[in-house]
Amino acid sequence: MKAKLDAILESLEDLKHGQKQFEEKLELLNEKLIDFGLRLDNFETKLDYIDEEFDNYMVETRSRFKYTFANMDEHKALFEMIESQNHTYRH
Repeated sequence: MKAKLDAILESLEDLKHGQKQFEEKLELLNEKLIDFGLRLDNFETKLDYIDEEFDNYMVETRSRFKYTFANMDEHKALFEMIESQNHTYRH
């Protein structure tokens, strides 16, 4: 009977030890999950920053294209005027 009781107690101690190891690993997993969450938040913040910078770049690029096309229209009008005057002088 004592042998059976000792075997049960030993099994109980093994279970307690296994439970303690499980809890330690669970705590480590929880810490890693918290760290991952912080890194994900940091990544999302950087991604938001990049998205905003890209939007600003696109607005600026569009503005520069509009400016360039407006200047080209002015130059085209000037060249057309010079060309028409040039035709006038030839005839």
